Amino acid sequence: MSLGTPGYMAPEQFHNTKNVDQRADIYSLGVLVYEMLTGKKPFPGAFTPELVSNIQKGKYTNPRKFNPGIHPVLLKFIRRSMNPKPERRYKDLGPVIKMLEKFLKHWNTDELSKVVSDLAEGKEPGKPSPRKKKKTLIITAAAVTAVVFLAAGGIFCYFTGAHNALLHPRSYSPVVFYVRVSGSVQPRNKIFIRADIFRDDDNKIPEIPDRKIYFRKYGSSEKEDTFRFRSIPVYLKQGAYRAKIEVENTLTWYSFVAGPEGIEITMDGPGIPDPDVKVSLRVKDILKGNSIEKGSTLFISRNGKWEKLSNKDLLKTDGIYRFKIVNPLYYSKVFSLKIKKGQYNLDIDAGLMPLPGTIVLEREKEGMKFLLDGQDHILSAEAVPENLNLNGFLRFEGNIPPGKHTLEVNYRNKKLSIPLEIWVHRTTTVSITVDPDTGELKHTIK
Repeated sequence: MSLGTPGYMAPEQFHNTKNVDQRADIYSLGVLVYEMLTGKKPFPGAFTPELVSNIQKGKYTNPRKFNPGIHPVLLKFIRRSMNPKPERRYKDLGPVIKMLEKFLKHWNTDELSKVVSDLAEGKEPGKPSPRKKKKTLIITAAAVTAVVFLAAGGIFCYFTGAHNALLHPRSYSPVVFYVRVSGSVQPRNKIFIRADIFRDDDNKIPEIPDRKIYFRKYGSSEKEDTFRFRSIPVYLKQGAYRAKIEVENTLTWYSFVAGPEGIEITMDGPGIPDPDVKVSLRVKDILKGNSIEKGSTLFISRNGKWEKLSNKDLLKTDGIYRFKIVNPLYYSKVFSLKIKKGQYNLDIDAGLMPLPGTIVLEREKEGMKFLLDGQDHILSAEAVPENLNLNGFLRFEGNIPPGKHTLEVNYRNKKLSIPLEIWVHRTTTVSITVDPDTGELKHTIK
């Protein structure tokens, strides 16, 4: 019986765990550093004989094929720590610490600390400057930050996803929560706040959170009975999510989309508790953020049937409920949740995805590049949105929100801007060609 995650296990762990020592942990650390610097696992896939064979033989892709800017110091650490033969690995982390200390002497340590601090605050980190100029010392900000993380706390980055800010800046976005609690009889350090984030792709009660949210005190209160809390930023892959926030006796389910610009979410905590559970509903367009409560209806499942639920209806604690939010211009949202004892207010802040129109982009030449509303990647307008690449193939087809959009085409120093209007349940096809005589870009819309 093997204990551990296969992709992170040292070769000797598959044979006889009695002889395993700290060198297996150093091996796993090497795997983690490989993944932090490349965004890839050296041994991906399920637990198969082929996977075990590759681990035992040390067959993995050179990390510089994914990230050419990896510094030789880090490359040396990965190769030695992931050597399939334990006797050729580091016996302990003493030499690694000395190697990193020697490497970090070339950099301003105050600026390195500022990089970590900026990432923890959700800010754009700057690039530290070297103390001495060396022609051979060219390193990307991502590699420098990874070294600092390794020395000062890779675990923090793993649970908040902060390393994705540099490794995958086009795919991951920061999410920050602000909570304001008014009229609390609790002192500030006794207020209970807990939050979890789940992917919005399951109608069942999610069991495994993708990221944890950690709160800390924030700012000063205008009143003595008003307290503010701010979460440490978590970096999420762009897409749709649900946040479960528990503040004292109030449970809030909050729907949101993590887009390219990130998101800040502000909410109020509970007031004086009531004996029964009161339900309040707020509905918004999840892409634009505007309120769409008018025209939206909340239903609750009772005895297998959907019944309309008004804001005045009361629910009982310690029960599991199934809800559906319906708006004729949007995808319906169905979700389940459990209300625990002592939770007397249920705030549903739901974001609905608009029903889409379909856009088809056809290009005559392979070098033509598309931007839609200034972006070459867009979130599809679907119940579970996906990140779509406009330029992956000669022909692109995808669902986007209805309304006015701008399509920009770039080809060999030629630009073309095309205003578009997308309608629900309609397909708009844009074909781009090059005039053989003038070389100008032409388009047709149908």
